[in-house]
Amino acid sequence: MLERRVTLVDVRTGAVRNGSNPPALSSALGPWVGLLLEHHVSGGARDWNQVAPREHVLLLGLRRPVTRCLLDHGCTRTVEFKPGQIMFHPAMVPFSFRSADVGEFLLLALDSTFVRRVAYDLLRVPDLLEWQAVVALEDAVISSVMIAMKEEVESGYPGGRSYGEMLAAAVVARLLSRYSTVHAPGPPAGERLSHLQLRRVTDYIQANLGQNIPLAKLAAVAGISLFHFARLFKQTTGCAPHQYLIRCRVERARQLLLDGPGNTADVALNVGFCDQSHLTMHFRRAFGVAPKQFQKAGAVCPSP
Repeated sequence: MLERRVTLVDVRTGAVRNGSNPPALSSALGPWVGLLLEHHVSGGARDWNQVAPREHVLLLGLRRPVTRCLLDHGCTRTVEFKPGQIMFHPAMVPFSFRSADVGEFLLLALDSTFVRRVAYDLLRVPDLLEWQAVVALEDAVISSVMIAMKEEVESGYPGGRSYGEMLAAAVVARLLSRYSTVHAPGPPAGERLSHLQLRRVTDYIQANLGQNIPLAKLAAVAGISLFHFARLFKQTTGCAPHQYLIRCRVERARQLLLDGPGNTADVALNVGFCDQSHLTMHFRRAFGVAPKQFQKAGAVCPSP
């Protein structure tokens, strides 16, 4: 089980040390399992010698550059960690560095069990992986996903547990394809969900819009693994399962608002949004107006 704070292990003594100062934002109390996102806005000097993270740890630099002195086999290398760059420390791989200021950054910790599970779904060979540490490199895919995860935490996890785990799985797939000894293949050309699988999934979504619908449940309905399902669903429909679910909920809300003078808050709950503000946000994105404005005007909006 992933700790609520990222910890480092002194490889010489086995002592456990806190990885950094308390974060300004953390997903520790949220619904995500096997991963932890933290936003650190400042920090003083650090001098870590021969420590290793218990989890796979990614850092994304924010705002201003920070100078770090990396120590490797007695040699010192100075690296400028710039905004938008990432660092990747594989689990239980020792490292040493000194820095006068750790700066502002996002930290994503991935539990080794979670990573092995995703790797098995993608490659079927989780035990053959060796990871390559990454020092101050640009990776737009990982950066954009980590920013999306931060926004998800800030907005109160509207996508629930499955959405966060799907984002983390995308990070693992990227790490596998770029920073490991075994590369993750893309979906075979033309691979799709079967017509029957897609029909079962979409029927289940329509019948349960007012309930929490975990991604794992949809994968079970399709009869395939969770992360394989997420890839094939997007390959088949052109959008991620989470996006499709929101689209269905917004369309159902539009129909309910057209059918009668229902309370907007009740409509939000009836179609599966956690509250009225989440419905309003997604409704406005789809139709350009808030639900109440749409209802008062009696407008007819095109489907999203």
